[in-house]
Amino acid sequence: QFPETRLNHPFFSGPLLSGTVIGGADWVLNRADGVMVIDVRVMLRTDAGALIYVSYQGRFLAEADALARFSRGQQLAREDYSLAISAKLECGDPALAWLNNAIAVGTGEQLPAGVTYTLFAIG
Repeated sequence: QFPETRLNHPFFSGPLLSGTVIGGADWVLNRADGVMVIDVRVMLRTDAGALIYVSYQGRFLAEADALARFSRGQQLAREDYSLAISAKLECGDPALAWLNNAIAVGTGEQLPAGVTYTLFAIG
């Protein structure tokens, strides 16, 4: 299992995996209650050349005033929001086949360069 991996476009890194984010897309649904639901698909290439497909879903919670500041592009303080995800990883490389059974959860942090996620394997 991987103890912790940081995913921040255009790179990802951790004690067992590191490499480059090579592409992806994300969708956001803004619910009537102010919660942002996220759905992201991304392709990673490890430093060894293996491809890893990652899909993750989650939610961004914040009070109405913080959401308004966020929608105007302002940087939020970490205590102003909660960003949590669950992820599924897929890899055809035999050396990384264990990723196909990993269950990962993570938290996100809004930074000036974009969102950085920290993923943890559980179970």
